[in-house]
Amino acid sequence: MELFDILLSMNPWWRGSKIEVPEIKRDAYDEVQKLYNTSKTMICIQGLRRVGKSTLIFQFINELLEKGKDPEDILYISLDDPRLISFDFPIIEAYELWLKRFGRRKAYLFVDEAHFSRNFDLQLKRIYDNYGPKIIFTGSASLFLKKGISESLAGRVISVPMNPLSFREFLRFKNLKVESFASIEEAIDNAYKLPLEIYSLFHEYLLIGGFPETLTLKPEMAKRYLRETYVERVLLKDIPTIFGNVDTLKLLSTFAILAESTGNKINFTEVSSSLRLKIDTVIKYSDYIKASGLVHFVHRISKSVRARRNIMPKVYLAHPSIAGAFSEIRLNEGVLVENAVENHLIADKYYWEGKREVDFVVNGIPVEVKFSNKPETALKNLQELSRYLDFKRAIVVTRDILKKENSNDKEIFFIPAAVFLLSEVR
Repeated sequence: MELFDILLSMNPWWRGSKIEVPEIKRDAYDEVQKLYNTSKTMICIQGLRRVGKSTLIFQFINELLEKGKDPEDILYISLDDPRLISFDFPIIEAYELWLKRFGRRKAYLFVDEAHFSRNFDLQLKRIYDNYGPKIIFTGSASLFLKKGISESLAGRVISVPMNPLSFREFLRFKNLKVESFASIEEAIDNAYKLPLEIYSLFHEYLLIGGFPETLTLKPEMAKRYLRETYVERVLLKDIPTIFGNVDTLKLLSTFAILAESTGNKINFTEVSSSLRLKIDTVIKYSDYIKASGLVHFVHRISKSVRARRNIMPKVYLAHPSIAGAFSEIRLNEGVLVENAVENHLIADKYYWEGKREVDFVVNGIPVEVKFSNKPETALKNLQELSRYLDFKRAIVVTRDILKKENSNDKEIFFIPAAVFLLSEVR
């Protein structure tokens, strides 16, 4: 098939056809738009599969068309299209063919799933340096981990992360517009103003609420969708494409163990023994899975860099709904809530000493998840932490308790999980 015919099918606006796009936009849209209007650099939208990166691009293109931009000025290329496999440098070849056919010297260039093209960074650099078009491209969370890519695009690109849906975005997709609270104090004072629907929708968010395409599916169908079109494609296609030389069965097994360990410390020596795989390979595969964005690692607070490296990290999924991607995984609701809290905080530290543990420490503020009928039991852990870390306030995420109290000259905020996920932590 001729390259121009492929491009013609990817760019229906050249033929005068309209594109249908969802009205609801992700939060990342506003950030991309602001950068696009104020910066001359390329913009990279980085994130997991199915989070809505392509949809954002088409929403952006649709807005350009609505503003009266010439359709022939807009070039879109999807590198995930198998029809482009035979082209050595599809971005450059497509761009230069577009120049030849339309005679343009400036363009709005959109490149989707850039990591599926060899040396995509050098191709974009050449186009950017020689022609200077406005460029937005998308790619996996691990896009810049490949050796040399960061160097080749240094100073030419700004990255915008696009994670699974936040709880506020999920509510927006459910046609329930709720503003975020700027602080925990504001949340405590104004939680009563929130619609009661958020509490019933919170449970749905944990089970199917991370990805726009799962929101209309029943839980069992959502699990199958996430397994087949999301997790397995990341593990069986994206990671081997980016890193190469991967035993995909062992990679799948490594992910399954990490997922089953959600909220717990991961012992790589035990994983190595269980999979009969060298520990260096287990750590390497775990790093690949982390780089893909499927899991996050949270490390123990320690003053020693060496100790931080040697102590087992806690593992969390990119979104609690991914727990259902494999049928053997059965995580209780408390673990799913803890996972959602980690996602909201983007936490990277926890405290653990003896039998005392505090789930997260963010900006010096301890956050303990107690999705139970007795959240006050968290106070013992916080008291233990106060011997090691100087903090003025702490947060206990609860099932339904909302209050503030003082303990040993420290402010302790008890806040329901559904409200906490709509709050900023400062």
